[in-house]
Amino acid sequence: MYPDLIKIGDFTISSFGVMIALCFLAGYWLISLETTRKKLNEKVISNMFLATMIGGIVGAKLLYLFENVPLGDLIRHPLTHLLSRGGLTFYGGFLGALIIVWIIAHRNRISMWTIGDLAAPAAALAYSIGRIGCLLVGDDYGVPSNLPWAIAFPKGLPPTTEAVHPTQIYEIVIMFIAFLYIWKIRTKLSESLNSLINEQEIDKNRFEQELIYYLEKLDITEEKVRLTNHCNYFIEILNEPESNGKKLGFISQEIGREINTIGSKANDSD
Repeated sequence: MYPDLIKIGDFTISSFGVMIALCFLAGYWLISLETTRKKLNEKVISNMFLATMIGGIVGAKLLYLFENVPLGDLIRHPLTHLLSRGGLTFYGGFLGALIIVWIIAHRNRISMWTIGDLAAPAAALAYSIGRIGCLLVGDDYGVPSNLPWAIAFPKGLPPTTEAVHPTQIYEIVIMFIAFLYIWKIRTKLSESLNSLINEQEIDKNRFEQELIYYLEKLDITEEKVRLTNHCNYFIEILNEPESNGKKLGFISQEIGREINTIGSKANDSD
């Protein structure tokens, strides 16, 4: 374990902090490359990345405080807890970043599918690097284990002298492999479509119409809305004092019909 990389008096640079900085640097570099390749607005994407970085850190901190600090103590000493070192939760960071991304993408009329495609390789690599920081400080380890590669973290967060699964290493390897795979296939679909279009005499307008037609056939938004309404109405009728057996039976049939339609579309998507 190497929780502190540099320590001069009271000033300390932690290994976790360095890994977090490397996460953002690696993520920004990859997103910049993809932004150029996809010919997106570089200024908007750069501003989005900066806002996402801030939103992610704030979200990670807030969720950690919500889960670990009593509300009364947080109200009495808000700055002490908010500005304390450490205490970041991945899910809070992900949620905070996602909210910021959605707001900026919505304001600039950028599809979330485009953003997801742009950020996927960067997110996988950044996650892998971040877990190196967790390993160095002994955080987020697994359950006790007697496997040969099990590790004890006597100065971890929290400390343990019992050998445990080094889940940080598992996630480092898995997410790095995921990054390599995503990076390799990121252009496969577009290249295949371009190759098909260039090799065959295809009417681009007709191709777009056919593509939209089949996408709409697989869309279950309307079915989900109707199913939700049927379920709410079923509960409403069920809570009425008088007997409504026939009405409940009819609503049940409608619920079944929507479920069957959703299942059918799900099978067609294969």
